[in-house]
Amino acid sequence: MIRRQRSAGVASPAITSRARRLLPLYFIFIFFAALISGRDVVHFVKLCLLLLSGLHDIIPSQWMPNDTLWVCWSLGVEILFSILLPVILLITPRVGFWRFFWGCIAFCFVYRIGADAVWFAYHPAHTNRFINPLADNIAGRIDDFVVGMAIARFTFEKRHMPPSLLPIAVVVLLATGREWNFVWMHERTYLTSVLASLMHVTFSLSVFVLILTLRDARIWNAVIWTPIAFAGSICYSAYFVHAALYPIFRVPDGGSGELHIFAEYVLLTLAISTVTFVFVESSGMRRLPGWALRILGRASAPASHARAP
Repeated sequence: MIRRQRSAGVASPAITSRARRLLPLYFIFIFFAALISGRDVVHFVKLCLLLLSGLHDIIPSQWMPNDTLWVCWSLGVEILFSILLPVILLITPRVGFWRFFWGCIAFCFVYRIGADAVWFAYHPAHTNRFINPLADNIAGRIDDFVVGMAIARFTFEKRHMPPSLLPIAVVVLLATGREWNFVWMHERTYLTSVLASLMHVTFSLSVFVLILTLRDARIWNAVIWTPIAFAGSICYSAYFVHAALYPIFRVPDGGSGELHIFAEYVLLTLAISTVTFVFVESSGMRRLPGWALRILGRASAPASHARAP
């Protein structure tokens, strides 16, 4: 019982830290998006209430706020999962983590098939065959987070994945890419609804195996992977920034200079994301990467004073 209480008690500081990290950055981009689009005060307040609370995720008409940030649909899933996390931490010791894990995988797989079929039955003109408001909400995507919890559990318990599973994970990941292309190219039927749901499972479980089999490899400590570590550090800032910049830099099909414009788009995204990470997003972190500490003038700070997520 004491162990359960401790597990649940960890959730509150973690959620508070995550909110301090992401919500100010989220608000800034909502504010500027509303300002640039010329929205009035009432519309702005509505956006803030829906997007900052994650409630837009369960309202189909608000699920992807195209006039604000087109990627914000997934932030609603993340916010609602953070709110549900204390409940999940109370449930898992009672039912067993792995029973809960496979239960979520099975539930989401079945739910997405039904939700996908219903959505396209009533919205046949929906052009995005990968995501839609009924299948890709908190109910249909909670398995993504549970896979992340399983990776964290394996790491905490110092368990290791058999290396023999690595080539299998790579093959499944490549097959998922082919499956993704098939789903996009074909009209929605019961078969494509099943495949659309299945590709979430095959992708997340493949990544699960890849992370746990490669985490101890010496190669990941090599300097050559520094850019990937940098991109991973600023990923949330880049998530918002690229959404704001993409419509500006989009090049029509058949246009000239696509590579040049794409390079400008990527470099500007990275530059702005670095600034927002250091001066906005880092406020909710207890340990910062060394490069960020140097920008803030705290490179010589003791490790105990550095900030971590």
